[in-house]
Amino acid sequence: QVLAMFGLHRFGPAAGSDVDSAAAMQSGCAVLADSIACNWQDPAGFLGGSWRSASSLPASAESIAASASLLARRAGEHPVSVLAHARIDNREELADRLALPRAEAAMMDAPALILAAYLRWGEDCPRYLLGDFAFAVKEGPRLLLARDPLGIRPLYVSQGGGWLAFATDIHCLLAHPQLAAEVSNQAVCSYLLGGGFHDRKLTLYRHIQKLPPGHIETVSGSSRRQKQYWNPAAPGGLHGAFAAAPGDARDVADVLRELLSDAVRVRLPGQGPVATHLSGGLDSSAITALAALQLEGTGRLQAWSWVRPPASATEERQAEWRLPAAVAQKWKVPLQFTPFSAADFQAILARRPLLDNDCADLWYEFPLRQQLQQRGIPVL
Repeated sequence: QVLAMFGLHRFGPAAGSDVDSAAAMQSGCAVLADSIACNWQDPAGFLGGSWRSASSLPASAESIAASASLLARRAGEHPVSVLAHARIDNREELADRLALPRAEAAMMDAPALILAAYLRWGEDCPRYLLGDFAFAVKEGPRLLLARDPLGIRPLYVSQGGGWLAFATDIHCLLAHPQLAAEVSNQAVCSYLLGGGFHDRKLTLYRHIQKLPPGHIETVSGSSRRQKQYWNPAAPGGLHGAFAAAPGDARDVADVLRELLSDAVRVRLPGQGPVATHLSGGLDSSAITALAALQLEGTGRLQAWSWVRPPASATEERQAEWRLPAAVAQKWKVPLQFTPFSAADFQAILARRPLLDNDCADLWYEFPLRQQLQQRGIPVL
């Protein structure tokens, strides 16, 4: 499983070697931990990343046996390399479109599927992918970057003198020896005036931008071009049955439930513990209920609230505690609260989560995820 990816594209011949830049970006990757990192380098730049295990190496045109028939169509052209931080959900649909056996597509990792889609549709390939993804495709002097429609996976870019660097972890870019980590005054003003920071392009660093959700960026020679490939208001923007649902509200509700059930299904691993993020609101309660139905009798599902355990019977009757407890009781799911102290909160703020993650209003996620990691629960 790819934990992060990074790379650099040269607009022209490099004055020197990119070895130092590659090593710096690799060392700056905040999610390396106990994973394995590797990278390719050539005169046009490099690609690199970190992996959870050696069995999940990045996919390239030379390393994917399943794509042999596709490679024949590219004979005599540049080799193609793909690096992706992705989860692809519509594997059966892709298999049918690509004329691959469904069983084969089910076993292919995400970069392999993205490579097959790219070889078939070129830069239009993100339009055919469902899931959470950020990926880079390198084909000779040409680079394609893409981000999923809702921007679930981050993808940051920065342009310097003769190069374009990119990464899914902003620390990789900040470690680049030629990138100055200057604060963006425009982003700071946006944060202070708006009470939050959820800009589609800006980060709090002046020289680092985001590739917007639902966009691709193509780089060839010294030119850069961004294009929006997904817009829910455009014809065809809604996927599958929901786009074709009749106007009757009951029909639309049935289709919405079907799609939401399927979205939960494809995100549930085949084995091991699973947690839902339960606040007691509409979204998290619906997800918890559907997951409970699909995992009924397995004992694999837990619900977690980001609030601390109630300190009194009075607190137990307040909405923050009462609502998630009612949902968990209804669907017979064990409910856990997240203990944390004032010292824990101060430690989180000392990590400057605003600069690292573009927003400070998710600080409560950090202690919850730490608790899940300690208990060996990999999916939330």
